[in-house]
Amino acid sequence: MPNFDKNLYYCPEASGLEVLGELEFSPSYEFDLFVVWREKATGRLAYGQDSGCSCPCPFEWFEVEDLIFAEPWEITQKISTVANEKKSAGYWGASDNDVVNLIEKVVNAR
Repeated sequence: MPNFDKNLYYCPEASGLEVLGELEFSPSYEFDLFVVWREKATGRLAYGQDSGCSCPCPFEWFEVEDLIFAEPWEITQKISTVANEKKSAGYWGASDNDVVNLIEKVVNAR
């Protein structure tokens, strides 16, 4: 049974984080997420990816240490790479506009 009180996606504040934005690449009952978090105390940015069916829940087994902390330019590059890979593979729930909006949030995060 997932502990939603400590889940990085559903309750990021329990880990000192906030969700800055996300991309969902699977518009069905499954999930295929790319999420960017901001660490509240430091402003550092981190990202993570998770996918699965409706069970387990997104980021169920993730801890803060499992996220990738990176500079904004590195995260924007990763967003573009992942979005292009997903689109090429036919997994496309997020629009091009969603990708641009997330990149803008990352660039303007600090």
